[in-house]
Amino acid sequence: MDWNQDFEFQNASKTADLCLASSANIVKKQKKYNRNSHNIGHGYNNVVNKVKPFKLKGNSIINYGYAGNLDIQYIDWELLEKLIMFFPTVDFHFAGQWKSKANFPNIYKNQNFYYYGKLPANDLPSFYESMDLLMIVYQYEKFPEQLANPHKMMEYLGSGKMIVSSWTEEYSKLSAKGLIKMIQSKKEFISELDEVQNNLEYWNKNDLRNSRIDFANQNTYNKLINKIEKLLKNGG
Repeated sequence: MDWNQDFEFQNASKTADLCLASSANIVKKQKKYNRNSHNIGHGYNNVVNKVKPFKLKGNSIINYGYAGNLDIQYIDWELLEKLIMFFPTVDFHFAGQWKSKANFPNIYKNQNFYYYGKLPANDLPSFYESMDLLMIVYQYEKFPEQLANPHKMMEYLGSGKMIVSSWTEEYSKLSAKGLIKMIQSKKEFISELDEVQNNLEYWNKNDLRNSRIDFANQNTYNKLINKIEKLLKNGG
């Protein structure tokens, strides 16, 4: 699942009847030891309870959201701080585990930044529904292989909301279709985000929203299980 997994990788791959991975980069690494290796990506949990209204802090007209583990090393906090300062009329909403928040005091100085703590899984759909746009701001240039397929992307797509993200290789085709705005260079992030902000009605229109949801529903856990069963049955 993780590019940097190195515990008995060679032996595990060689002795397996079937190798599965979440990105093409990992499959390429596996195939050095086992030709029966396949990229199945991440699954989507489409079993969601009825979405309840989520009470947002702040009072801006436009709301950007991020939900996930805020302690991971891949988040580009320097860029996020610049975005929060550059867009003072936008509220930035963050949810998730954040034991290291004391290391980022400048983030809290911004009146348009709000932190909700770790939310129950059942509250995430309503959190996403309250947003105009969902964000992933990772250090792609530093960790390209590790960030080729963040798990949260499938959750974001399932919400139907527009996504602005640092580059994630596994979803490049969706970026070309306008379902995600992916940015390879942090230097371009502010201008690209500004373009999306000024055209939110277009990026969140029904056909794009439905296409995101459809893509997620094509990758439900049940469908991935069926795919794996076929690989096992057919010997890969």
